[in-house]
Amino acid sequence: MKKFIPVKKVITAALCLGLAGCGTFQQTKQAESGSYLLLRGDSYNKLLQVDEQSPVVIGKETHGFVLDGERVTKIAVTPGKHRVTISAASGKIDVDRTIYISEGNVFEIQVP
Repeated sequence: MKKFIPVKKVITAALCLGLAGCGTFQQTKQAESGSYLLLRGDSYNKLLQVDEQSPVVIGKETHGFVLDGERVTKIAVTPGKHRVTISAASGKIDVDRTIYISEGNVFEIQVP
């Protein structure tokens, strides 16, 4: 004669295994306080102008750091719409972009 496993035990075991496999995932993301431009590429000794402000010499009037093996410059800007121009000392314009940056974000610009 065959013995049957009670249905209650099978359902209870399945529920226990199912609940044991469930979990929660929590992620904490720390936002930047402020808004920034992140300049990548050959930007050293070039002139950066944001809107109608006075041009800044990148590398002399700013500080950079190495990120993923590449030298970058991070510059604080106010949130909103900005016209960003990067040019060589000779006057040749390398970057001329209008951007919008919101609070707590970093806008990356690749300088050729």
